[in-house]
Formats: sequence, structure tokens, C-alpha cells
Amino acid sequence: MKQHKWYGPKMEHIADVKTVNLSDVRGMALQLIEEVGEKPDLVVFVASGAYLIGKIMAEHYDVPLKEIRAQRSGTQLKKLLHPVLQVLPSKLKIWLRKREQCSGGHAIRNCRTISYEFHDAEHEGIGSILLVDDAVDTGNTMLQCFHTLQKHYPSAKIMTAALSVFDGSKDTVNVDYHIFDNMIVMGPWANDHKEHSKFMRIYKEAKENNAF
Repeated sequence: MKQHKWYGPKMEHIADVKTVNLSDVRGMALQLIEEVGEKPDLVVFVASGAYLIGKIMAEHYDVPLKEIRAQRSGTQLKKLLHPVLQVLPSKLKIWLRKREQCSGGHAIRNCRTISYEFHDAEHEGIGSILLVDDAVDTGNTMLQCFHTLQKHYPSAKIMTAALSVFDGSKDTVNVDYHIFDNMIVMGPWANDHKEHSKFMRIYKEAKENNAF
């Protein structure tokens, strides 16, 4: 798979912005499950955004759940701005999200630091893996996570899935299953979502309880 330069779609090429609350996540995850069909032996979610999606899918398939982390520059700044983002009017947050998507900054900062906790014993019984993210915009995160899992599980079939896939990612990585095209999904995993704090509490509690 080749890397490419992409500086974001034009504003009019973004299909729409869909706001998703915690109560909506199960329905969307089940919709994605219908697209996948095939049962994996392991579900791996891109942390922390895809946690609930991955959790619901792993429970449906009755398979283990693990996380993979991809850190890029700019993430820490978003965390610092979280209190400000929370109080912005919804229309302004949607406009800012569109501007971020169109800026292509994610493509320019295409290097991620990938971390994945792996133990040799985990090779056993893993013939297929489902790698899940909430959105694939440039494809860089999905591609690098894919290669990391491929390194640890060289004989496993790795499938990829996301709620939304943007055209700007398609020269970088092929996402096997998705629901939306060019759709900005504003879910509780986003810093500017009203339920973000609640989402993070759920995620941190699960992590502390070794749920993945």
C-alpha cells in the first residue's frame, strides 16, 4: 500500500455531519456487524475512540477485545482545549470539524506512534482479526495499525472496519467494511462532544478492570 499526499476534501465534498450520542452507538455497531458478516477470532479497536464500537462487536462475536493506540502530533493540544470546545455552540463546533477535515492536517502529520501490548501466547487460535476505528480520513492510522498487527500475527487474516471512510484515504488503505462515505461522525469519543467525559469514564473504568 502506498502513501500519498492529501490535503483534505473541499468543504462541499463532505457528505454531512452526523451527531452520535452514547445511546446511538450500539445501533451503529450492530449495523457495522451486518456489513462484516464473517466472525473474527479477535477484535482490536483503535483507542480510545473506537472502544464502545469494538466492545459491542466483540461481545456479539463472543471473542476477546484488545486495544491498539496511535498517537499523532496535535492530540495533546486537543486535550488541553477540551474545556473550551465543550462550551462552543453546536454550529460552530460542526464548522470547526469540517475545517479540520478539509485542512488535510492529518495527512501532513502522517507519522503515528503505535503501541500494542502483545504476548507470544496470543498467536494460538488467532486466525482472523477485525481492526475497528470510528473513522478513516487519510488512512494513515489504519494503515500503520494494520502493519503492526500484521507483524505480530503474520499468519492471521486482518479485516478492517469503520463507521465512516473518506475518499482521501482510499489510495492509502482499503477499508473492508464501513457504513458511511465522507461523513463526519461526531460521537462521544470526540473532545468537543457533550458526552465525552462520560465516554472517557466508561473507557477508563474498563481499562482499569482489564476488560481489554
